[in-house]
Amino acid sequence: MKPLGGLHITLICLAVLNMLPTMEVEQSWGLMALACALAVGSLVWFSRSGGKPLPSVAINIFVLTALLFLLWEMFGPHEEPSVHIIDLAHFVALLACCKFYECTSYRDAGLITVIGFLLMAIGALVSASLLFAIVILIDLTFGLGWLIVFHTVRMEAQIAERQQRLVRRTTDGTNGHVSTAPATVKRLVGRGLSRVVLVNALYMLLIAAFIFVLMPRGLYGGIFGRMHDLVPGAMTGIGDVVDLDQTAIFEDPTPVMKVQFERGGRLIVDESFEPYMRAQTFTRYYNGEWRRTPITAPRIVPPTKLRRPRSFFGRALPDGTELITQKVWLETRGNGKIYALYAPIYIGSDDLRVVKLDKRDFILESDNSRGAAHYIVQSANERNPDLAAWLKDYESDRSEGESKFTESVKRFAREFAINVGDPSDINQHERIARAIEAHLRSSEYEYTLRMQRVPSDRDWVEYFLFDSKRGHCEYFASSMVLMCQALDIPARLVSGYQGGELNVAGEYYRFRQKDAHAWVEVFLPNKGWTTFDPTPASTVRDGGLDNSFWARTVRAIDFLKFRWSTWIVSFDRETRKTIYDEVRLWLANFTQEETAPRSFGELFTSFFYGPSGLTWWQRAGYWFVLLLFVVGLVLLLRVIIILSLLVRERFGKPVAHERVVPRQPMARFYDRLLVLLASKGHVKPNSSTPREFAQRLAATTDDLRDLPEYTDWFYAAQYGRQEIDDRRESRLSRFFKLLRENAGFGQKSRSNDR
Repeated sequence: MKPLGGLHITLICLAVLNMLPTMEVEQSWGLMALACALAVGSLVWFSRSGGKPLPSVAINIFVLTALLFLLWEMFGPHEEPSVHIIDLAHFVALLACCKFYECTSYRDAGLITVIGFLLMAIGALVSASLLFAIVILIDLTFGLGWLIVFHTVRMEAQIAERQQRLVRRTTDGTNGHVSTAPATVKRLVGRGLSRVVLVNALYMLLIAAFIFVLMPRGLYGGIFGRMHDLVPGAMTGIGDVVDLDQTAIFEDPTPVMKVQFERGGRLIVDESFEPYMRAQTFTRYYNGEWRRTPITAPRIVPPTKLRRPRSFFGRALPDGTELITQKVWLETRGNGKIYALYAPIYIGSDDLRVVKLDKRDFILESDNSRGAAHYIVQSANERNPDLAAWLKDYESDRSEGESKFTESVKRFAREFAINVGDPSDINQHERIARAIEAHLRSSEYEYTLRMQRVPSDRDWVEYFLFDSKRGHCEYFASSMVLMCQALDIPARLVSGYQGGELNVAGEYYRFRQKDAHAWVEVFLPNKGWTTFDPTPASTVRDGGLDNSFWARTVRAIDFLKFRWSTWIVSFDRETRKTIYDEVRLWLANFTQEETAPRSFGELFTSFFYGPSGLTWWQRAGYWFVLLLFVVGLVLLLRVIIILSLLVRERFGKPVAHERVVPRQPMARFYDRLLVLLASKGHVKPNSSTPREFAQRLAATTDDLRDLPEYTDWFYAAQYGRQEIDDRRESRLSRFFKLLRENAGFGQKSRSNDR
C-alpha cells in the first residue's frame, strides 16, 4: 500500500476514531492526545523518510513501553480498582500507534484494521456514550466504503503482480496489458459504491436492531468498568422518588400540558403570574432520597362531567373563599399524576375514569391509562384562618416518620434561628421560614444542573450547605425542608411544574418537562400550608439561563446523550415488556370490530399514524421502526431470492438458459458482431465457443483474419471486465463498417499462401 496515499491516511483516521469510546470511559484524554500525536507523527515520518518504515529497533522499544504501561495499569497503585478490559483497550490502542510507523504493505494495513475492529468491540462492552453510536455510524459508512476500496485495490495489485510474472516468462511482453489500480477504483466508485455501502449498512443496522431487542441491557451493567456518568443520572421531569445523587440533570423540552387559569371568571394572562402545579409531596428524607408514601384510604371522585365539577368534600367552603379554575390539557397521563394548584376542591373530566385525592397532602391521582386527557380543577387560593382550619379538618394525621439529617445540619439550623426568632413560638415560624428562604436565595449559593461528586462519607444536603453551595432546585428545597424540620417546624418538599411559558395568543401556559421544579410548603398557624421557593428566582425561568448559541448547543448535546442512555443503554427486559404490552394493546384496539366498517384508506392512515397519545419524539421513533420494518421486508425478500437461486444452482436440475451469463455492457459489441457475420452467411453454431468460431472463420476467410483478436477482446471485457480503449473501439468501428457497407467483405476465401 502506498504510504501517504488516500487509503493510508483514511485508515489512520478511522483507527484513531475507534479509540475514542474506550478512552472516554475512563476519561483517558491524555492517552488519547498521545495516540493522536503518534498518528500525526507517523505521517510526518513517512513524508520525510520517503515512504520507509521506522527501524525495527524503535518499533520494538515502542511495543515494550506499551507492555510496561499495561502492567502498570493492571497491577500498579491506583485510587480506584483497575478494570482489566479497559487496560487491554489502552494497550491495543498503543499497539496500533506502533503499527502506524511501519504501515507500508497491505498486510500491515489489514492488521491495523483488525486492531480497530477489536477496539470497537471493546467499546461496545464498556461504553455507554453517544460517542460510541457516532463512531459505529462512521464505521458502517465511511469505514465500510474504505474496506471495499481497500479490498479491491489489494486484489487488483495481486492480479497485476501475477500478470507481470507471466509477462516476464514470455518472449513478447506486448500482450501483458495491466490496468492500473486507481482506474479500477474509479470505475468501482462510478458503478455504485455508495449503493453497496448503503445496502450493507442497512443489513447491519437491521441485524443490530434485532440483537438489540433480543438481548436487552440491564443484566450485567457495571461489571466491565466505571462509566463515569456517561449514563446521565436524570432528566428534568417528575418521578416518584427525589434522588439527590445525580451528577447531571438535562433539560427535556418535551411538552407535558397546557393550562388556562381563571380567577373570578377572567383569564389570567399576566407574565408575573407564576403558578405552582403540584404533583406530589415528600416529608421524609433518608440517605439522599425523598420517598413518597403511597396513598391510603384516599377520597375518590367517581366519573364526572367536564362542565359539572364535583367536590371532594361533603360541605361548603368558608365564606369569601376565592377559587382559581385551571383548565388542563395533558399530553399524556401514563404516570397517573393529575396536576393542580393547592388546594384542589372540585374536579371534572370526560376523559378520567376515576380521580383520587390523598387526604394527607391533597395530591391528585388518576388511572394509569395512556393518552391525552382534558380536565378542570378548581383550587382554593385565598389563605385565611377559616380556610386553614377547614382544610386541616380533612387532613390525615398519618405520619411517615422523621427525616434523617446529620448533626451538623441540625446545629446549623439552630444557630441560624438564634438571630431570627424562637422556633418554639409557632407565631414566629413564618419569620424563620422567610429568613431561611432568603438565605438560600442569596449570592452565597449558586444554581446549576451540573453537580460535583459528593464524597461517599458525606450527606448530600450537608455537602451542599457547607462545601459546594452549588446545586439545582431539589438541593435548595431539600435544605430548607431539613432546616425547618430540625427546628420542629412542619415542612414538606413538593415536586411539580412551575412557571411555564405564556402563550399570549392562545391565552394559556405551556408546561414542558424542563419546567419541572421542587419547592417547599411550610405549615403556618392561621394560614395552613404555605408555599416557599428557596431556589434563586433568576433561575426558575428560562430567562435566567445562558441562551447563547454555545450554551444551547451544549444543552442539545446533553439532551441527545440522555436520550441515548435512556432509549438504548438502559433498555432492559421491563422496558421491552412495556413496549410489547403497549403495541399489543394498540393492535387490539386497531383490529377490534366497530359499528361502522372502516375503509382501506382509514385503516392505512391509522396504521401509518400509529397509536394515539404519542409525543413528537415517540411518533418519530415509531416511524423509524416502521421504516426499518419495510426495509427489512425488502432486504429479506432479496435474501430469499438469492438463497433460492443458490439452492437451485447447487441442487436443481441444470437447464440450458440458467447457464447463460448476463452480457457485460463493455462486451455487447460481440452481439453486434455476430449479427453482421450472420448477414454474410457466417452463423455461429450453438455447439461452438466464440474462440472456436473465430478461429474457423479466420482459417477460411481472408477478410476475417483478425476475428480471433476481436474475440479475445470480448473475453477480456465479458469475464475480465476490462474496458475497451479508444484504439480498440476505432478498429472495431472500421471492421463493422466494412461488414455493413461492403457487400463482398467477409466472403473472400483465404489464399493458399496464407
